Amino acid sequence: AAGRQQQATQLAAAQKRHESLLMFIGIRKDDPDSKIVEMAHNAFDFFDDDSSGQLNMFELDEAFRKMGITLTEKELRALVDEVDQDGDGMIDQEEFANMVLETIYQMKEEDLNHTTPAQLDIVKQESHYRDALASA
Repeated sequence: AAGRQQQATQLAAAQKRHESLLMFIGIRKDDPDSKIVEMAHNAFDFFDDDSSGQLNMFELDEAFRKMGITLTEKELRALVDEVDQDGDGMIDQEEFANMVLETIYQMKEEDLNHTTPAQLDIVKQESHYRDALASA
């Protein structure tokens, strides 16, 4: 039970770091996916100090320090392990964009889990209205 609690706490802390990153780079959860990916790519380029096309541990550490967040080496390694899909120990632009999108989707899902049926009706109506405007 204690192990599960610790894991839940670590996941919540990781989610909070990801959300802080999104706020820092100006991404909002209601932005369209195409804008989110574009902004994620721009942020990646900003954080990629050596223009290698990959974020190493030092660059990640610097990125979070710019946001006022200090991570331990263990936390940085856990972040890389979580996001690094190809196992090279670095985060490339696509992996970074996927992490940003996944964070947005999790935030939206969490919002839906705390939404009343009446609020869901309003969201559906707004969505239909936006779709109608977009197709006009």
